[in-house]
Amino acid sequence: MKAEVAVALTPLLGRAIWAAGRSADLVWLQIGERRMVPNGGDGQREVGTHALHLACPWRLVDRERLLVGSGDLLTPADPEAEIETFDWDVPGSNWLDVRLAELWSVFSAAPPLIQGVEPDQYGGFALHLTGGMRLEVFPNSTP
Repeated sequence: MKAEVAVALTPLLGRAIWAAGRSADLVWLQIGERRMVPNGGDGQREVGTHALHLACPWRLVDRERLLVGSGDLLTPADPEAEIETFDWDVPGSNWLDVRLAELWSVFSAAPPLIQGVEPDQYGGFALHLTGGMRLEVFPNSTP
């Protein structure tokens, strides 16, 4: 499994992660050269030559702290929100949406580049990024 993950992720080396967002609980990262594709209707949307879709636990860290992680999806952005009635799927209502927007706003001038790939034996991996950051992805369920 380790070798397969390394082969799959090697094309990402040297490429920038220039956008991040989510669709329901799936987080997507746009990577590489930007290009326009049809948007299912009359319009178009900008995507990367590569996209990484994360549907398992993950976190983005720097040398000192956790910057954002998959668990932030279930944390209300509004500290006054009632947890019993909180709707995590409303765009901008959760801490994940807020943190991704903040981070990629900061990264807009210089998006992080993928400098290394470190797969593990369980299908997880770490992407080593510029600025001492690391994206850690760790599947936590059996096949």
